[in-house]
Amino acid sequence: MSEALPAWLSPVWSWLAPALTADRLGHALLFVGPPGVGKRRLADTLARALLCQSPGADGLPCGECRACAQMAAGSHPDYAELTPEEGARDIRVAQTRAFGRKLSLTAHYHRRVGLIDPAEAFTAGAANSLLKTLEEPPAGAHILLVSERPSAVLATIRSRCQRIRVPLPAPAEAEAWAAGRDPAVAAALPLARGAPLRAEALAEAGAGERHAQWWDDLEALLGGRAPPPEVAERWNAGPHAELLDWLYLTAGDVLKRAAGVPPEGWVQRDYAQRLKNVAESIDVNRLRRTVNVIVETRRLLSTNVDRQLMWEALAIELWVSRQRGGSKR
Repeated sequence: MSEALPAWLSPVWSWLAPALTADRLGHALLFVGPPGVGKRRLADTLARALLCQSPGADGLPCGECRACAQMAAGSHPDYAELTPEEGARDIRVAQTRAFGRKLSLTAHYHRRVGLIDPAEAFTAGAANSLLKTLEEPPAGAHILLVSERPSAVLATIRSRCQRIRVPLPAPAEAEAWAAGRDPAVAAALPLARGAPLRAEALAEAGAGERHAQWWDDLEALLGGRAPPPEVAERWNAGPHAELLDWLYLTAGDVLKRAAGVPPEGWVQRDYAQRLKNVAESIDVNRLRRTVNVIVETRRLLSTNVDRQLMWEALAIELWVSRQRGGSKR
């Protein structure tokens, strides 16, 4: 029995399947799209389909043959995966060379497949090493790359790959998918910017409880009930990127509310009362500057900045926004 893909990925698969069935796929494919949209799931499915011994009429892997069983167990001899080592952010030269060597070996079955995620994580030397493999691809090998920031992938690597765009599903489609899961998934969908799999991951990681605490912190900070260092200490516990995304979307909704946008146009429309509390405690004109500070803080996450000082600076910025015109609720 072939494995089903989420409905919003079916159009992309419908485009890939004929090329797969006719053995006309390029040697390198770059899957691009926003976080949580299913790029990796699609690439994984294609990798299994390429190695499957009995794919379905739709090209999907059967999930039952020996090759599928080996893929499920992580022991397929013709499959190689290239990701940053544990605790590292980059893919290194030695890893990339080993990856290329494995793909150049004679296949145990009928072809070899390599998967790289994320494709933007290469060091300069590692990228050049991969480029050599792409310039002279091993016979019968397919390399699947996944990236949410394709502009950060070396241009000469991008030029040697067939780009497969994986778009966000329509809002109604994402909401319908989420409706069949835990209510926490639907609640996380706005913060996930409509990306279903990111919403699912956020829900499974306890996003609902975290967001409730962040609402409490923000209201207490703007209401004068908690000093910036105290709030910053809690925020420094993370997860940092998720918290900054939440602050950015919350600030955006406050600005939308101030501009007269109805609740239907807000990202966090289910938190209308809490947005009202924040809006009444902050100087909206100052908030526009604060949004830029949030964006800059998000950029700093990729640097070696002192995280505690970073959060203190942002908490103080929010505090000053309240002091310069917010109500003293």
